[in-house]
Amino acid sequence: MITKDEIEAIINQQIVSTEKLGDFGSTSGHMSNISYRLNDFSYCEIEEGNIKINYSYTTSVETEFTYYPDNPPYEYNHEKELIIDTNKNIITDKLLHYSDNFSFDPDSWEDIISRIQSYLQQILEKIEWHYGDNRAPIKFPPEFSMENDEKDETLYVCIIETDGDEIDDKIKYSSDSPTKLLEKIQQDIPSRFNLSFDSE
Repeated sequence: MITKDEIEAIINQQIVSTEKLGDFGSTSGHMSNISYRLNDFSYCEIEEGNIKINYSYTTSVETEFTYYPDNPPYEYNHEKELIIDTNKNIITDKLLHYSDNFSFDPDSWEDIISRIQSYLQQILEKIEWHYGDNRAPIKFPPEFSMENDEKDETLYVCIIETDGDEIDDKIKYSSDSPTKLLEKIQQDIPSRFNLSFDSE
């Protein structure tokens, strides 16, 4: 019968093999570190001698801007299910639940600026992996401002400078609310650069 220590070793090996962990640098010169901690796990035998393992863990992203208590690490909580066979080979690896620790005031321009910067910092790593050679098509940090439209209503603006020959030098996002501006950026950036950002 498989032991608890063997189960834990399988879980840790699976996390290490599926998560991008360690130190990373972006083209902006900023560094980040991604680590994890195993929170809990349970297991039981199912049909044909296979074993079902349920486990939860948290990945933590620390950047140069991380400090307590105002700007703690960004944490992502994962709940997964593994099924292994009698030879300890993984048959399935299923994500059951995913959440993060972001909390912000949707009406606060300062909070939304921080959220946009955090979002761009984290996807920069994935963009660079996609493009290779430590390259990325956008530069960090973005520019933020507040403008008035033709009706003298306030617009919240974010300008992201790009680095490429096939796209404009700058991408300008604007909206009449901070929250909508964040949503625009989150919806546009992945599709604009043909990138896929999984929740795992």
